[in-house]
Amino acid sequence: MAIEGLVVLVGLLVFAAHFFDWVFSHTAVPDALLLMLVGIVLGPVLGAVPSDFFGVSGAVILAAALVIMLFDAGTRLDLGTLRAAARGALTLTVGSMVLAASGAAGLLYWLTDLSGAVAVIAGVLVSGVTSGVVLALLSQLQVSERVQTILTLEATMTDVLVLAVVLALLEAYVAGNFAVSALAWSVVTAMLAAAAIGFLVGVVWTNLLDTIRHLQNSLFVTAAAAFVLYGVLELMGLSGFIAVLTFGVTVGSVGAFNHYLAGRHRWLQFVLRPRALSRRERAFFGELVFLLQTFFFVYIGLSMQFASLYIVSLALAAAIVLLLLRFVAVRMGLPRDISVREASLAAVLIPKGFSPAVLVILLVQRDIPGALLVQEFTTALIFWSISVTSLFIFLIQRTAVGGLYGRLLRGFGTEPLLSEVPVAEG
Repeated sequence: MAIEGLVVLVGLLVFAAHFFDWVFSHTAVPDALLLMLVGIVLGPVLGAVPSDFFGVSGAVILAAALVIMLFDAGTRLDLGTLRAAARGALTLTVGSMVLAASGAAGLLYWLTDLSGAVAVIAGVLVSGVTSGVVLALLSQLQVSERVQTILTLEATMTDVLVLAVVLALLEAYVAGNFAVSALAWSVVTAMLAAAAIGFLVGVVWTNLLDTIRHLQNSLFVTAAAAFVLYGVLELMGLSGFIAVLTFGVTVGSVGAFNHYLAGRHRWLQFVLRPRALSRRERAFFGELVFLLQTFFFVYIGLSMQFASLYIVSLALAAAIVLLLLRFVAVRMGLPRDISVREASLAAVLIPKGFSPAVLVILLVQRDIPGALLVQEFTTALIFWSISVTSLFIFLIQRTAVGGLYGRLLRGFGTEPLLSEVPVAEG
């Protein structure tokens, strides 16, 4: 495609993204699916844009989109809600990952020629939910702040856990031994260290905001700080995503932090003088997230590969199995006082994306037996998982399927909100 045509395409994609957002508001069909279908038509179907067109810059686009989306999500999390949601998020994350990894590994082991060890690695690789898709969907679904926090934490933690566990299993496969206790300790310490660094950077940054605002064209400087934080942490071998999320939570919680200092440590408030993001800065990040999400999903569609009908069918079967197992995980791990509707939506969030697409390349690079099959399966599963998630979100919100899920998830929402209780007239 000529450069002029590509520039026109970029403009049309932005218009299309706004149109698809309007479609979602009227039909509940997520724009993530529609944008991904645009990428599939432009790439695998028409061949107008080859899958390797973006080259290395494609991975940069994906990483940049995730960094901005995580930071923006962090700024919207309330500390009180975060504390209340942490336990539920951890239970849901672990339960969902274990069930999904077992289901995917079992399918691959019994229905392909993969060895048990490689099937387990592949199962873990696709066991998480991708934060990019989940955050994009949550920005459009009307769910409570608590549920949004739980699902945001789950998506972020699974990105980290999948990465750590897959790398450990690869090393174990090559070396022939594996220490579970050492892996668990390294994962926990890496997450805590990343969170601590993200918090410290956030504290420093909120005290620099007044100075930064005097610079010309300074709206993007905070985003640049998030990029630097992510890159440095990843180079250190820590989770850049956890650090960016914590950075966002810290920057977004300045009001609560100032209230705490005013009540207990007034002298420290004069020393630190943290400043919150302005309404203009928050609006800028909202626009930036919308733009990056557009190219994020189109790029995923461009990257799809459908070479083997059997593997594509197997990936569809895996998506259905993962949907059923996700229901079990939500039934077991989600707090009961969450509404039935929100529990139903959480039970269909199985999208895969950036993490498995990148991690599967490691299997190919290390010449793991069956790596190409796993790569093709993973690519197809990304498509099917996002499609199934989008379809069931629509069905739950607009059809009788919502009532079916409500009956199956009976027991949730046992304490209705006061706003939901009808008030008698007179």
